[in-house]
Amino acid sequence: MKVALVYMDRALNTSGLSQRHVTSDPLGIRYLAGHAHNAGHDVKVYLQGSRSLEEMTEYITADNLDLVGFSCLTYNLPISQEIAKRLKKHKKNPKIVFGGEHPSLSPETTFTSDVDAVIKGEGEITFAELLTALEENISLDSVPGLYLPFSGGPRFTSPRKQTEIDSLAWPLRDEQIIKSTRMNSFMYPSPYKQTGLITLLGSRGCSFSCIYCSSHELWGNRTRFRNVTDVSDEIEDVYRKTSANVGVFYDLTFNVNSEWVNRLCDELINRKINEKMSFYSTCRVSAPNGRLILTKDVLQKMKKAGFSKIGIGIESTDDIIAGEYKNGKSPWDNTLEVVNFAHVIGMLVRGFLMIGGPKETPKTYEEAKKRLNSIPLHDLRVGYLTPLPGTSLDSQYPIEKRYTNDLARYDCSNPIIQSPCFTYEQLVGMERDLLKHFHNSNYRSSVISNIVKREQRLEDSAKWRIEDLKKKGLI
Repeated sequence: MKVALVYMDRALNTSGLSQRHVTSDPLGIRYLAGHAHNAGHDVKVYLQGSRSLEEMTEYITADNLDLVGFSCLTYNLPISQEIAKRLKKHKKNPKIVFGGEHPSLSPETTFTSDVDAVIKGEGEITFAELLTALEENISLDSVPGLYLPFSGGPRFTSPRKQTEIDSLAWPLRDEQIIKSTRMNSFMYPSPYKQTGLITLLGSRGCSFSCIYCSSHELWGNRTRFRNVTDVSDEIEDVYRKTSANVGVFYDLTFNVNSEWVNRLCDELINRKINEKMSFYSTCRVSAPNGRLILTKDVLQKMKKAGFSKIGIGIESTDDIIAGEYKNGKSPWDNTLEVVNFAHVIGMLVRGFLMIGGPKETPKTYEEAKKRLNSIPLHDLRVGYLTPLPGTSLDSQYPIEKRYTNDLARYDCSNPIIQSPCFTYEQLVGMERDLLKHFHNSNYRSSVISNIVKREQRLEDSAKWRIEDLKKKGLI
């Protein structure tokens, strides 16, 4: 079959106030494309980029497709539904399939008269079987893992067992996109000297149950790790084809299994991949019982293996609020210890902070500013607490407790949950206020200066950082 996989998001080509760390194509549909390609189908990935709705419609319909699949989070569902509506009016009238986090967890808001099926959860095997069923004119009811339209609401065919993760095909990547992609942040090498960026997954799922995350509903309450040899083979293969010198691991909790991290790092070192590439991953600082799990040994090994930067979820500088968000304990002292040690060994750290929570007060907000000026973070992303489908937050805060139910605004850059202590306008201003406070302080200047003195290779990136912050009006 002639198949399109579509991702609608103009923001992939933009850098906002608290910008995404990476502007790149989504890895999920690249995995789907890889598996469908190996099954013998003609597959192409279509990214919106800077295209308008009209341009995107023409771009897709020009290829006379049999089926169009959309991968969606919550914020890009409405625009994806609009494109699907336009495609159905085309003379080819392709089959329309939706998948991704939002469709998996909220099929009832995904289905329109233009949608023929919704894939639930891990989609590689389901998608390939769906294509086979359509080719052979077999009822889609025989394919596990699908929601199908029904007069009384979406009908689920049957559950599907989780796939053996090492049996899946590597992503079907676009070499030109890899070569043109950059990590637009304080990173080694700097965006000036990056030759391309590879997105990677070493694992799927998460064994934790944070109230703002739907991972446990999608993947179950466990983490499945890939064979480190296969991961390393994949990295080497893409490097040979593209010479990309930055790798970004999208794992939800990269370090939860320290033995796996050590094995992967050993592979990267033994193959000398660490001499060609620099890596970034997101890490978890504490276990739900408050035990520190991002240890000094793990950080040192990662640094040696080429990890020049990590990201950690602070979520809140208040221990009680952070603990509630993470459904366990999240001691600030652990975060402080990890960031201090990373700073000492010359590893960059990006912190993720959530604002707009219902239990935030003027006191906790001012305390956050003080604590941010006591921790040597090198980068900060601020996002609004958002009740997405499949999360505990979604059930805790019905529409009457939200500012909006416009799904296009559910991108973590807009206040959603009504606050008893702040007006909507005050919440909107918090992101810029916190970022200016963070980047403009004498303390942050000394932190950046200190790490550049010890890691002189960061000097070029530090210059890029200053230029970027000036453009955004943050310094």
